[in-house]
Amino acid sequence: MCGIIGWIGGNTEYTNNKSLFIKALDGLSKRGPDNQSYCCEKNWILGHARLSIIDLSSFSNQPFTDGNGNFLVFNGEIYNFQQLKKELEQQGIFFETNGDTEVLLKGLITEGVNFIKKLKGMFAFAWLNTATKKIILCKDRVGVKPLCYTVQNKQLLFASDVFAIETLLQNKLTISDESTALFMMLGYVPSPHTIYKEVKKIKPASYKEFLVNDAYEIIDEKEINYWDVASITAKSSTKKITFEEAYETYKSLIKDSVSFRLVSDVEVGSLLSGGIDSSLVTMQAATLTENKIRCFTQGFTDERYDESPYAREIAENLGLQWHNEYQNEESVLDIWNSYYNIYDEPFADSSALPMAALSQSIRKFFKVALCGDGGDEVNAGYPWHWAMYKMDSFPFSTPHFITKLIDKSNISFGLKYKFRALSCKNRLDKWIFLKTGLLQPEFANLPLGNINGYELLKAYFETYNKQLNSSENTLDWSMKMDILTYLPDDLQFKADRASMYCGLELREPLLDHTLLEFSLAIPIELRVDIQKHLSKIMARKLLAENMNPQLFTRPKQGFSPPLDKWLQKELLSDKQEVITAFENNSLQGLSKPNNYKDWNNYTTSIHDGYNQYLWRMICWSNWVKKNN
Repeated sequence: MCGIIGWIGGNTEYTNNKSLFIKALDGLSKRGPDNQSYCCEKNWILGHARLSIIDLSSFSNQPFTDGNGNFLVFNGEIYNFQQLKKELEQQGIFFETNGDTEVLLKGLITEGVNFIKKLKGMFAFAWLNTATKKIILCKDRVGVKPLCYTVQNKQLLFASDVFAIETLLQNKLTISDESTALFMMLGYVPSPHTIYKEVKKIKPASYKEFLVNDAYEIIDEKEINYWDVASITAKSSTKKITFEEAYETYKSLIKDSVSFRLVSDVEVGSLLSGGIDSSLVTMQAATLTENKIRCFTQGFTDERYDESPYAREIAENLGLQWHNEYQNEESVLDIWNSYYNIYDEPFADSSALPMAALSQSIRKFFKVALCGDGGDEVNAGYPWHWAMYKMDSFPFSTPHFITKLIDKSNISFGLKYKFRALSCKNRLDKWIFLKTGLLQPEFANLPLGNINGYELLKAYFETYNKQLNSSENTLDWSMKMDILTYLPDDLQFKADRASMYCGLELREPLLDHTLLEFSLAIPIELRVDIQKHLSKIMARKLLAENMNPQLFTRPKQGFSPPLDKWLQKELLSDKQEVITAFENNSLQGLSKPNNYKDWNNYTTSIHDGYNQYLWRMICWSNWVKKNN
């Protein structure tokens, strides 16, 4: 887990710009505090900030080269590097280090980009081959590790985060109106966009190949997808398998996935929230470690959000050493002052604050920790998965005039929401409603200026919907949509930035691509109990074989902070400042609608009963102030 950066081009004049590059590399030092290095020739320079996890010696420092014109900068972990190393050694390849970096480079040299398909891990890397004059920028299958880039005047600049690109370009970037609109509708900026027009993200499960001339000017580029959800499902859809057969395979894959992620030259801990996914990962890790893995829980002083009593019981049941650190509102909100030193783009997932606080707490104990990310996306773990299923199963839709009458009534916000949801007539509109809380005409009330928010968001989701035409089951479709969008662009963005800001490596066994492929290929009925609306049935069965089911059989709680309370107390001044600026039409990038009357009327028009749009405005305002 590290930070990478590069500048390829014919007019770089490194005698003058090397100091600028080093400044950008220094900005990645929180991602890689153990070593920062760079190498360069006349027309290119590569840099790396290292967090040492595998092969702690300096021999595995990067940029890494074979001495014959191949150079690699790499962020992440290749979990199966030992097996891949043996395969390459059988082909006569000699290795000088004990780490995964050399395996990755020599595998690419030996087998080309086809070697990427063999990788089991989380990764983002840049491979420069000076003989073929090619640069490959590649990202892992589900977007755990970040990588962004821009091409300026035939020069390629890339880095692990937008901060480094800003430094290299000396903040000469233009805010994208489309990205601003997508942020306001989703709470994050989705791939391949960044908040800037000039900078793009490498998409998950893909690589970009850039061709350069003798002066290392970019003369051609192309994008290749090497893995996708739709083709895996279509390829496996005809296979028949019983629950017992599937369960035995599932158990084996979980064991292998956790085992791979325990390989480390530093201690590996485990995050234990007390929920099903983190409990499953921690339990499996406990069976695979001789000295019993240590686990960590973050509790909250507000009992409504505190899962630590459940986590403690599970740790005790497994006989594990357990650490718990309570966070109160003040300690979590301390993060707010440095929020956009952590997150490099506007970001309004309210759990980002406690996630950053949690990461900093864990780092006191561990440098590497297992987490439960990924269990919800393939096992219908989110309420909107079941909402989609119910909406598709409902025999009729609510007529428009009924919806308008209900909107004007005094019934609860939650009941209004359900009636409005049932007015959606097609799958994509239902999905858009569940993600925004808005019906098509209501997008005109968002502060997006001349941008048609509904059409923009529909086009974004339609890109992925086209890939999933073979998914007839609504639950299956909604889970895959999350794997393609919400998982990489919200959840993994949040986890990566929060953890790497303090030099913590999070490992994600439930996102192992072999496990994902298996889960996506078996019938939905083997993953969830549709009649009981029960998710994660295999995980529940495996846990029940090792502990009392009462320890984990409870409603999903999640990692959400008391945002409503904060907005009335600790964040009240931020709230008031944003509302005043909005009413004065002085929020940069956002436009007050012409029909605006007052704030209460406005929040009703955008159905902001849960303050999601208010929070996005606050996060946006904070980002604008940080970047002006």
